[in-house]
Amino acid sequence: MRRVYLAGPPYADEYRRRAADLVRRIGWEPIDPMRRDFRDRTQGNEAEIVEGDLADIESCDAVLAAFTSPDEGTAMEAWYAHSRGKLVIAYTAERRRIRGRSTWRT
Repeated sequence: MRRVYLAGPPYADEYRRRAADLVRRIGWEPIDPMRRDFRDRTQGNEAEIVEGDLADIESCDAVLAAFTSPDEGTAMEAWYAHSRGKLVIAYTAERRRIRGRSTWRT
């Protein structure tokens, strides 16, 4: 089963719920890094957070990244996935089309 990593700001709960539903409807497995919820306790846990996120991205076929508000974690996750040849789909609140290309490896 193909897997999709749901990148996004820590408090984007509605995005995560809707994205997970959409991903399941197309028969893929959503991987939500917030299952390891470090909100309000990131200090001292930075390495564990980053290592877990990178391992999740490695295990996925694609990344759906919510760029609805500035978030350096989401940017890092999208960049890392792209650098690993993963398909990265950017979700924004804007209605204009943003052109870009990522390489999909099967």
